[in-house]
Amino acid sequence: MDKSTPQNQTGEKLELEIYAQAGGGAGLARAPDGRVVLVDGALAGERALVLVTQVRKDYLAGRCLKVLHASPHRVEPGCKLFGICGGCDLMHLRYEAQLEAKAAWLSHALAKVPGVSPPDLLPSPSPWGYRNRVRLQVGADGVGFFGRKSHKLIPLDNCPVSAPMINRLLPGLAQALSGGKGPRPAWLEILAHDDLAFCTLGFKDKAKLGRANQRNIYLALTDLGAGGVRFSLGSRLGAWPLQKENAVQYLNRPGLGLWAFPGLFCQVNFGVNRLLIETMENQAGPGKDREALDLYCGSGNFTLPLAKAGWRVLGVECVGPARAAADLMADWNGLGPRVTFNTGQVGRALKELNERGRRFDLVVLDPPRAGAKGLMPRIAACGPQKVIYVSCHPAALARDALALAELGYQASGLYAGDMFPHTGHVEAVLIMERA
Repeated sequence: MDKSTPQNQTGEKLELEIYAQAGGGAGLARAPDGRVVLVDGALAGERALVLVTQVRKDYLAGRCLKVLHASPHRVEPGCKLFGICGGCDLMHLRYEAQLEAKAAWLSHALAKVPGVSPPDLLPSPSPWGYRNRVRLQVGADGVGFFGRKSHKLIPLDNCPVSAPMINRLLPGLAQALSGGKGPRPAWLEILAHDDLAFCTLGFKDKAKLGRANQRNIYLALTDLGAGGVRFSLGSRLGAWPLQKENAVQYLNRPGLGLWAFPGLFCQVNFGVNRLLIETMENQAGPGKDREALDLYCGSGNFTLPLAKAGWRVLGVECVGPARAAADLMADWNGLGPRVTFNTGQVGRALKELNERGRRFDLVVLDPPRAGAKGLMPRIAACGPQKVIYVSCHPAALARDALALAELGYQASGLYAGDMFPHTGHVEAVLIMERA
């Protein structure tokens, strides 16, 4: 940067051209001093009056005060709390343009991975009412999401991206949780599909939650329409009967049914999750008694469809209750003989498999947001011809994919699943094959 160029200051107002779309609802512009400006609320192709809110060595941050020339893709947000609630940040961008932006972000993140081509899009079957699972914050002011870029609670009585059954419960939640003398939960998670919903309430680890408190909360929430209530104290999740009537079914096919249980991880968008399963099945092909390894397998979201397709599958999952649910669903689907589940850390399980010389034709992994750093050599040592990597964090995916490339694998397919419409999140499926 030329030192003779005037420096921009916090509080300054600038007229800027937005040349690209970034994540988090921000547009990218150039300040007069040459630095990149992240402009909150602006869209690519717009000219905007921007208030500089932050000055850093290499970039500026700003807030759009006024759109001087609007993008043709700008739309009226479908929620009265847009810009206030921290849940959605792209609701002002036409849905088709959101998909294009996410595909571009994913391509950019994986640009250095050998063989990567532009992703095939997996749009959400519905961009509204798609969330079958939401986690809400609970405070003195009510029940809702944290505000945009803050920890201020924004109370909700309706959420246009949540499933209808969740919206049936929302208006009465604050009152239902305000009665009694017991401790207040820190968060509330709702799992819902069709006309069924279950609630999980999270309390601080040392909260004194008596049976009377639990009963009062249970009665209040079931009166609202919840089918049941599960309690969690810190990391200790209360018991739950693993039965079909105490779960919501998110996949219903001839010969294969999958259920989600309150308190256990499942994808929030059942429609896009079905597309991910179909993509995985198409890429894996029929098993014909070949062996697959499913890492971070959860309750068997990919394990059981693979087994149904004829694969013999070993699933690895560190959460005991998720493994119990996976075992049970394997039995419900008559797939018990084709699947084995290992409860333990993925890194340790891979080390043991390598030491035993176990080989697999296929490895599927769907790790947490941080990815599977350092585990690619152990995956490659299992000898798979194909690796199917599902990721919610493109940067972590790129890091691990580059490590696989150094081990002789090349990208052969990429998919962008829109798990969270109206947000900057994208779910990627990367296929890598031994070169």
